[in-house]
Amino acid sequence: MTDLKISFIFWSLVNSMPLPLPATTDLDSFNREESAFAEDYLETFYRLSSNLGEVEKRSIDSAVHKLPQMQSLLGLAVTGHLDSDTLALMRRPRCGVPDVGEYKLFTSKPIWAKTHLTFRIENYTPDLAHIAVDQAIQQAVKVWSDVTSLNFIQLHEGVADIMISFGMLEHGDFFPFDGPSGLLAHAFPPGENIGGNIHFDEDETWTNNTRGQRQPRTAERCDPD
Repeated sequence: MTDLKISFIFWSLVNSMPLPLPATTDLDSFNREESAFAEDYLETFYRLSSNLGEVEKRSIDSAVHKLPQMQSLLGLAVTGHLDSDTLALMRRPRCGVPDVGEYKLFTSKPIWAKTHLTFRIENYTPDLAHIAVDQAIQQAVKVWSDVTSLNFIQLHEGVADIMISFGMLEHGDFFPFDGPSGLLAHAFPPGENIGGNIHFDEDETWTNNTRGQRQPRTAERCDPD
């Protein structure tokens, strides 16, 4: 299992029908499983579907637009084709927040209605000492408080604005993890109930030392606003 720095992923974080790939995409060298994986990736992280829970066919024109968009955003050669470099990047471990968010589920862009926020770590990964997890999260929220008007206070009981937990596969929010690698974590936009909560995949191996480890570039762009 991949070693992952918890504070990096936390900071990076603070949804089926197969969809057609571009008509110009060269799939001759890719099998059906790889092609379907690429289609699902674009649907999940580049909003080929407009609503969670609603399957909506998209035109080839939409996929033609999304593949170059992904390549440009992630620093790949913008070919508009599904090539080996693009597929390899798609297979890297990453967070679960889409790279392109449209917020069509909300009447307005979700933001916190207050600047003093509480957070609580509901459970801890066995990969790290509790104090190491606490310090990593505190380091991560400091990134936000240093450059915004947000202030964060850690709670050790009760319900906080941001509930942080570790879970495996189906963990109670209808957005299951996928086992080792793949999705690393996901977060929900500010709001009531599950809003603001952050979940880490316990099937990963978490560390507070990433020397010698490569972090997914896409995780740098995961931001729940």
